[in-house]
Amino acid sequence: MKTEIFLDIYNNITKVLSDSKETLVRLSKDFLSFRTKEQNNIDFLITVKKSSPPYHLLESQRSITQSQVAITYEIKGIRYNDYFGKALCIYDYEKNEGVIYSEDINLLHEISYLLILSRVGKKMDLNGYHKVHAFGLNLNNTSIIGMMPMKGGKSTLFLDLLYSDKRFEIISDDTPIIDSWGRVRSFPLRIGLESNAEIPVGDENLIYSLDRSQYGLKKLLPLNYFPNKIFQGCGKDIILLNCKRSYGSHFSISKASKVSMIVPLVKNMVIGVGLPMVLEYFLESGPKDLLKRVGIILRRTMAALFLLMRARTYHVYLGNDRKLNRLEMNAFFKKYCCKGALPKNYILGHD
Repeated sequence: MKTEIFLDIYNNITKVLSDSKETLVRLSKDFLSFRTKEQNNIDFLITVKKSSPPYHLLESQRSITQSQVAITYEIKGIRYNDYFGKALCIYDYEKNEGVIYSEDINLLHEISYLLILSRVGKKMDLNGYHKVHAFGLNLNNTSIIGMMPMKGGKSTLFLDLLYSDKRFEIISDDTPIIDSWGRVRSFPLRIGLESNAEIPVGDENLIYSLDRSQYGLKKLLPLNYFPNKIFQGCGKDIILLNCKRSYGSHFSISKASKVSMIVPLVKNMVIGVGLPMVLEYFLESGPKDLLKRVGIILRRTMAALFLLMRARTYHVYLGNDRKLNRLEMNAFFKKYCCKGALPKNYILGHD
């Protein structure tokens, strides 16, 4: 028997149907903050089937492109992504409906999660809500956006700060939203850690995992794993950080010119390097979609410029001493976000 869940992601209603209860349980945890009651007006319909893919539909068809992940076909405006015989996703762009077939529960989970983020993310871009590849926290109505290279320790630093003070509110560990006016908004999804990463203290029964086809096992923590609140609304102030690594244990943070932040913002927001934006689903065929993509780039560029105008900007160099990084960053945020409102004899990293 099929079951269903409904998601409301920035007023984009997605209905997910599946005969796989485990897949729906995982997606429910992934999108915990976006779960909503049953809706009549559906923007996206995703059906997930734990069954053998109907590859006979592709007989004698020629592919239009191929990546390390999938071979893509297109038949009369309908996109077929073949995951090398292990899964098949059929997506109708006109109806905004997709069907995913696989006997592998991890592939069903991975593909459906990325499909939702890609399709809804494109609609969000067109409506003026843009993702930036960074971590996001809020403290005392100040939004903190920290851009870091991929594999640079973004989630580790995010969690260290989150656990150092319960007053930090969650914006996103990977994809904060910047609206058309450069304001920061939350995009709270489950938090993923590498299988060998240290898991922060919490209810271990809530932890689940995903064995990704290209990148291996990942431990997933739903947002109810953490005691911190989810940030709502827009922060009054914004601190924008460009974080890099330094050799040894040396840590430094210094004021940065807004001009020096243009390249990191172009990379992490305008182009969107590192964002969960699967091109097989984000890119459509035809001149109409090309105009949409040009419009998205222009919208992202304007939003990034407005963000830059609003934000205080800093360069951060993180050393290999995790505790020192946390203490120094914590001290900086307390100084500039709390504005002297700390309790007397406050000790860093403790309430």
